[in-house]
Amino acid sequence: EVLEFLQQMSQRIEKFAAQFPTPAQAATFKNIWAFSAGYSILNHPTMVPFVRRAPEQLTRESSKTFSLLGDILYYTRSRMDALLESASEEHFPALLPSGDDPVDVEATEELMSPRKISLSNSDILKIPNLVAALSDRKQFDEIYLQVSCLSQHFYKLSEYRPRSITRLTYDMATLHFKQKQYKQASKYLKLMSIEDGWNSIATHVRIQLAECEQYLQHPEVFVTACLGLLGPECSDEIRSKYQNQLVDVATSGLSTVLMRDLYPLIDCRLKPIMKESYLVGDTLEVDCVLESNLLHTISFSKLSLTMADASADSFMHTSDNISFTVRKVTVNPGRNLFKLS
Repeated sequence: EVLEFLQQMSQRIEKFAAQFPTPAQAATFKNIWAFSAGYSILNHPTMVPFVRRAPEQLTRESSKTFSLLGDILYYTRSRMDALLESASEEHFPALLPSGDDPVDVEATEELMSPRKISLSNSDILKIPNLVAALSDRKQFDEIYLQVSCLSQHFYKLSEYRPRSITRLTYDMATLHFKQKQYKQASKYLKLMSIEDGWNSIATHVRIQLAECEQYLQHPEVFVTACLGLLGPECSDEIRSKYQNQLVDVATSGLSTVLMRDLYPLIDCRLKPIMKESYLVGDTLEVDCVLESNLLHTISFSKLSLTMADASADSFMHTSDNISFTVRKVTVNPGRNLFKLS
């Protein structure tokens, strides 16, 4: 029965909260449940040795338990997100409820035994840790990170919910980003592994990472993040902004040469060389087709092609290579043809 309740805890709490006549009373009820459950896990004396079990000690049942604990903490975190949405940086302590507006509700769901209950805003003040969290933004952020980290840790132990792990990592990065702690935010963003098909969060991750690395003055990572924001899966506004920023960085006189693969943003193809033989003094030309998927025109100081013998290590010996070059190239969106000689 306990496991069954835990499996459906968040759904039952949400359903029961819907019986309250005002949103404020429903929110108070959900906060009390969420924070009571979350703090019970955070402060339980056996929790530290429990989460340090070796992988070989884990069973299928313990994996389910870890997943449920992660769910409870995730729900706690979701209530903290709701509190953040209703707060402002200047008036953060205003999250503490004021006044007393009791209401009687018939508790008929299985969540509680059938009886009359009375709930008022002041009931939230009976949770000391929550009061401390809501009284101080720094304390709130610390608890937010503790709950997020432990929820993520339980999910990792359970080997379930990979997307929940990604979402928690992103949320922790966002918290640091909003606090202008760009080094910490960048650390979390670099840990993220975005699954194929999750373009919405992938775009947000790259935008935040680009902003962090720009503030930290790390052009190498900034350029990589910008390149990930130039594809057609991003909005035209985003593509335009970060293409312009990328050009600004490239033309600002970098101290090191940054090597990056531009495919599939720019696809390069060579047309076959039709002449079978050349006389001494003939100019050897190669037609190069660049297919640009960029939103705007972009200019390059030089476009080069190097041919090497694939059967040998001649690429490392420049005297054995054949090079073709064209200078001051402008690449427009779509198909571009260049002659290299």
